[in-house]
Parts: sequence; structure tokens; C-alpha cells
Amino acid sequence: MPQESAVDVSDYYTLLGVRADGAVPVVDMAPVASDELAEGRAAFLLREHASCSRIEIWKGGLLVGALDRQSV
Repeated sequence: MPQESAVDVSDYYTLLGVRADGAVPVVDMAPVASDELAEGRAAFLLREHASCSRIEIWKGGLLVGALDRQSV
């Protein structure tokens, strides 16, 4: 039986959909190759989730960006 390879968390961005009250109803793990591609995914999530006022883009413990409704 083949072994599954471990997923390296550092290869993923975590996108958090944040509501105006601070709640986080949307969490997305995106295996994308750059901050720019993660920002594109964040824009998509904002369009898909009307309850979110912004999407935060995290890589590991570092906040690398955020998009709000006015920027999409």
C-alpha cells in the first residue's frame, strides 16, 4: 500500500472571510504559488460570500494582505 505524502502547510495560504462583527464564517486553504494568486482567490471568495466584509490572506502566522468589499 503506497504511503501518502505529508502536506507541507507552508505551501498553503489561509483565507479568512471576516464579517463586520468580527466573526469568521469562511475559512479556505488555498495551495497557490504566490501572494498575487492568493489575492485573486480572496477576490473570488468576497464575490461568493456576501456576509463577509473582508478576506484576510495569511501564510503561516503572517498576515500578507486583506481585501475589503470596496477593493473588489
